Amino acid sequence: MKVDFHVHTSEISGCARSPLMDQVESAVMNGVDVIFITDHMKLHPKERLDEISSYFPTVKVYQGIEVTITDNNYEDIVVIGVHDPAIERRDWTYPELYKFVKSKGGVLILAHPYRFSDRVDMNIWDYAPDGVEVMSGNLTRQGLERRKALATRLDVPMVTNSDSHHTSTVGCYTNEFPDWCNDEASIIQAILDRNFSCTEQ
Repeated sequence: MKVDFHVHTSEISGCARSPLMDQVESAVMNGVDVIFITDHMKLHPKERLDEISSYFPTVKVYQGIEVTITDNNYEDIVVIGVHDPAIERRDWTYPELYKFVKSKGGVLILAHPYRFSDRVDMNIWDYAPDGVEVMSGNLTRQGLERRKALATRLDVPMVTNSDSHHTSTVGCYTNEFPDWCNDEASIIQAILDRNFSCTEQ
């Protein structure tokens, strides 16, 4: 089962060029089974995601969010499994975000490390994320080994997502989950259990 848990829509993410309907349609065309809509700093309304899902029975669409941490430098964290609007705060420190997400049963993925800076300026050593995004549609292979080494040092899984902002990239990188992951909760559990693989090994 192919899962892409880093997808943006033009309705909410100003940097995205394709709306939700088109992104989901692209997922269907590219054989992606599950996508998480992770717009910047705002949850896409669950009612709208459920409505779109009803039009496309072969793909499941779940709510997520990409949170930007700016207390030291600039890092992005993809959060899935948290549906509390409090997640939309814009002044999170990383430890605060980590504790909040864990209290809600969610997971945190360090998105595209080293993309904007030569270092990660967050305390990921005491608060290890649940995965490190090592490849995406917005990353090149330059720095891949460094990102993989970071995941290895943290002892967390490597993740590959599209980070799609346009239909042309939905599903360009995905993660392979067992077929028994038939809902959001089972996907989250598989992440925590490391029971999945990604495009880049």
